[in-house]
Amino acid sequence: MRWLLFATRITYSCKLIGMASFAAFLQLEVFRVNFYAGLNTEFFYVSLQ
Repeated sequence: MRWLLFATRITYSCKLIGMASFAAFLQLEVFRVNFYAGLNTEFFYVSLQ
């Protein structure tokens, strides 16, 4: 029975690592979208002047 608890901890740790990686990926995607949206707005503003 002890091996089952040990295997469960490893599986749970892997899930936590996966969730942290997924959260970091989403954060980078949001930053990338906001960054390019800001660049497009500045370009549009400069082209109107």
